[in-house]
Amino acid sequence: MGDESFLTNKFYYYAREYAENLTKDHEIRNINMTEEFWDEIEKEITNDELVNININAKVRMSKSTTGIYIGSEVFKLLLKHKKREGGKYGIYNIARDEQEYSKMMRDPNTAYTVIVTDEINQLEGTGENVTVERALNNVFSNIHAARYVHRVSCSPKDTADPNADIFLEVISVDRVKKITHAHLYYNMFKAGEEYLQLLGYVNFDVSGLIGVWDEKVKKHFLKEKKSSYDNRIVKQYRKEDFYTEYMCRKYEKMDLITGEGILRPRMLDYADVVLKVIDRLRPLTRINILNKPTIRNFVKKFCRENKIPTSIVGEELMTQEVEGVLNLWKSYFKITKQEQALKKKKSKMDSWQYNSELKLIQDISKELMETIQAQIEELEMYNKVKKKYELKYNG
Repeated sequence: MGDESFLTNKFYYYAREYAENLTKDHEIRNINMTEEFWDEIEKEITNDELVNININAKVRMSKSTTGIYIGSEVFKLLLKHKKREGGKYGIYNIARDEQEYSKMMRDPNTAYTVIVTDEINQLEGTGENVTVERALNNVFSNIHAARYVHRVSCSPKDTADPNADIFLEVISVDRVKKITHAHLYYNMFKAGEEYLQLLGYVNFDVSGLIGVWDEKVKKHFLKEKKSSYDNRIVKQYRKEDFYTEYMCRKYEKMDLITGEGILRPRMLDYADVVLKVIDRLRPLTRINILNKPTIRNFVKKFCRENKIPTSIVGEELMTQEVEGVLNLWKSYFKITKQEQALKKKKSKMDSWQYNSELKLIQDISKELMETIQAQIEELEMYNKVKKKYELKYNG
């Protein structure tokens, strides 16, 4: 298929044919490309090419489920054609957002696999370190070939990966038969222009993927007040069925936003670094030798050790966070020295004056300690949430 003896991508061939013959979209939409879709995906894997698919759809249109299903089939093909040795597709192949995807890709052991990014979190597109992380994701896209990491990304309307060439637009869902109906597009380049060419439709039967969750677990999990029996059912199938585990974690991620009040998961990583730097530098607050450059250097050190990409703005914000708490410790140790000095002068002072000054110092000391503890507790709460919701990728 192609010009003369040159073979080409099947999607590219159809896209070029439709474009050159000015085939109307309403005619193309009636073409069933399901068999050709899977045939081409398998051919790309056998030829050591990368599968890079972007799925768009409105909210609650099963784009995530479709992405996870496609990822599972890609993983099977990797095993079938011996592109990886063993392993099992599951929850560790799913990143709930770009932040988790970034963590997975920063792990040097992520290779010969497929990653499904569940949602493009728009809240992660604002604030500190965004430019660095966005550039880092582009770098990851370019090194996928070296690590042979295939990608499926889901979002309402965005393009997660600039190198994605296969696009699926979910347009309807048969919730009874558990079939997702999607339009298939191919990203074409012609004379320097880039555009999406419609190729037809693809149907995805996800019944085998979602059956346990849909039929056995969902009604128990979504109860506002769960009985011990409900909890037992959920716990059992979370261990046995990865899609059930995924759905439970997805609802937990929603709780992260609504329940815990944490709108940007990036904050969880920062809290860990801030706590470590505070703990490391706190002894220096007893003597007046601590300065901002020292704090910033330790922030960089711990960010590097935790593989957290940072911009100048991100480093500055973390440095300010650390500096604020350490300055409180400085003030606390300073006031305790004043208390000790006052007690040494007790015999030379009027009783009323001594008690008055001592109470003032102790009140300030107590207020400083309560303020420090409140800030530390806030950071520790972030760490607790991180441990609860974070997935550790294992390839």
